[in-house]
Amino acid sequence: QWRMIKDNPIAMIARAVASPRVPESASFYTLTLKFWTREGDVMEEEALRAILGESELMHALDRRVFHEFFSKWSARVAQKGFGIALPLSTSGLASQSVVDDIIAMLAESPLPARLLHIMVPAEALHREDDAPRRHLHALRDAGCQIILTQTGRDLEVFNLLGHDMVDYVMLNAELVSWVHTNLMDEMMVTIIHGHAQRLGLRSIAGPADQPLVMDTLSGIGIDLIFGDTIAAQQPLDLLLNNSYFAIN
Repeated sequence: QWRMIKDNPIAMIARAVASPRVPESASFYTLTLKFWTREGDVMEEEALRAILGESELMHALDRRVFHEFFSKWSARVAQKGFGIALPLSTSGLASQSVVDDIIAMLAESPLPARLLHIMVPAEALHREDDAPRRHLHALRDAGCQIILTQTGRDLEVFNLLGHDMVDYVMLNAELVSWVHTNLMDEMMVTIIHGHAQRLGLRSIAGPADQPLVMDTLSGIGIDLIFGDTIAAQQPLDLLLNNSYFAIN
């Protein structure tokens, strides 16, 4: 696992996030990660993280992802001028050294800090220690935007959100898949969006792969969505080669 994390190739797949009212204009792109194993198979990021038991391995993976982005892609992303969202694990967010490393990489890169969005799981706010909260503030002070992901039926998370801790709330995908046919899911999405609005946060939901899902989310008032109704996923290098300059 160490070798796979340190040496094996990573593919970064970009997914446009846009307002359902202006779906052709992406606000930013989330990056989904795919890893190659020694056998040449492709492993999704979630599957890899699920088998990493030790926090040291998780920290190594977080560092590798950010190093890969800053060393290979950040200059070209900065030239294009669009925002990018990268995942950071709960364990990585709780680590002073991992967060310091990210802030240092950002400071040395040509990428304006406001274009770097960092996706952190909602479970990070449930940790006993206050390190995740401190580090969220540190990342925001460095200029990053924070997306709280995997926000679902546990509404307690909204009581744990302090002032100026995050910028966006991304709903759990399981609530979104059948939101156009399941009244309970639609109610839950509406409640979460309401909490986000109350706290001055923007809501993100997806994947909206069908027009009916997009229409339902838009009707609820969700600020930003992603999925096939917005744009198909594509490798980051393809996006950088084909896209126009963003207006920022």
